[in-house]
Amino acid sequence: MVKIKRETYTLEMQDVKTETRLDLHEKRVHEVEELLSKFIDRAIINDLERLVVIHGKGSGRVQREVWRYLESNPAVSSYEFAGTREGSYGATVVILK
Repeated sequence: MVKIKRETYTLEMQDVKTETRLDLHEKRVHEVEELLSKFIDRAIINDLERLVVIHGKGSGRVQREVWRYLESNPAVSSYEFAGTREGSYGATVVILK
């Protein structure tokens, strides 16, 4: 834990292991944006460039919500379905700027 104290402001940061994969299995569409936003923010802070979002195939609703969010996020350079070894149509590879 790092503590910085200046005047009346205190900032606390914890060392958190940043994952490069986010598993959205069994998540609802309304949960996707918040989870994805936090995941990408942590990746940016930790200077990661490549992420994998596992959304499953199912009805496709979660995957569509993931892509809708990625399209609107200025930190995202590109995204596409993962390769066969990473989940193919059940996962999305995200490249950050």
